[in-house]
Amino acid sequence: REKASAFECAWRPANPPEVSAPLDLAKLELVPFHEEGEEWVPFDEMLRRANNPVVYPGCQGWGMHQGEDILARANELPEAMRKFAILLPDTILADEDGNRCIACLIWNDGEWQFGCCWLGNAFDRSFQFVRLSK
Repeated sequence: REKASAFECAWRPANPPEVSAPLDLAKLELVPFHEEGEEWVPFDEMLRRANNPVVYPGCQGWGMHQGEDILARANELPEAMRKFAILLPDTILADEDGNRCIACLIWNDGEWQFGCCWLGNAFDRSFQFVRLSK
């Protein structure tokens, strides 16, 4: 399987996100979505898991707007998060040719940046969901 490629992107949201209050980044936590023994999760299965509030409570509703809020204050994120890509599965991005990808935040070139992970790819353990701890 091909690994999901993440890169800085200037794509447009297929569905513009709704505005919400600023996030409490001190409560931000990463959530692994791989089951025991899984090294890769296909895109469609990752989305299914992202939308399951029973198994992954609090991981729903994370999209481009929340990513922009996090990115604006990325200096508040713990250094340990840098080894992961933070998936934003509520935003699917599209270019003018209709190619689609999922938004994510990645640590690249010494800073947090928006990235795009192509639809149809598989995701390794470096990709994580995010939620606010209670």
